[in-house]
Amino acid sequence: MVTIMKIKMILTNGFDPDVRVYKEAKYLVSKGHSVEILCWDRNCEYKEIEIYENITIRRFHIKSVYGSGLKQIFSYFRFLMSVKKFLKSEKYDCIHFHDLDAACYLLLSKVNNKTIFDMHELYVKGQNVLQDFIVRILLNIIQNKIHYIIYVNDFQLEYINKKNINKCCNLPNYPSKEIFNNIKKINSTKKRIAYIGSIRDLKSLKILIDTSHILKNEYIFRIDGMGTAYDSLNSY
Repeated sequence: MVTIMKIKMILTNGFDPDVRVYKEAKYLVSKGHSVEILCWDRNCEYKEIEIYENITIRRFHIKSVYGSGLKQIFSYFRFLMSVKKFLKSEKYDCIHFHDLDAACYLLLSKVNNKTIFDMHELYVKGQNVLQDFIVRILLNIIQNKIHYIIYVNDFQLEYINKKNINKCCNLPNYPSKEIFNNIKKINSTKKRIAYIGSIRDLKSLKILIDTSHILKNEYIFRIDGMGTAYDSLNSY
């Protein structure tokens, strides 16, 4: 018999919706669990409280500029402290942290309930030595505090200590199978390459655009998504 749980998810975007977060929350709700997503709406543009497909969305309107780095550090801590204050009066069984910045909540507050660290991406990027050093320290502290770790691919396990490997569960970014129903297949002599995701790595995506210009007779390229580098990339 499945134990019905009251789950709180912490997310540092406005959930509009965040696809991975949405699919996980939707699945948990379908199994009878109660899910409330506590998220940071930096643009203060969405409803503060919303019920979306039986998922409760509670947004904290704390103004900031997405992708502005350390300039938003005070707003970030305000968000975490606001979540901490809210959870003091709440009863729940589990906290599900989406990404490293949300999991840093554990540095500010002791959690006695079950905790999950959901790693959406690679955090050690190899582009900034100091940044990677700090991230490694944070990853080490958090993985020791957490009960369970969800990872997307095996590259992420490189930064998980052997003693914590048994906490890990693999959950790739599978697309919903319904997306592929009733698609009209079209024969083509060209191969297709698509980038689908957050538009924030301007340098890499510029290379993709340059390549598409050179190989336009052999390939069809497309970029789908939004992000901090969208306007610059669109202009390029």
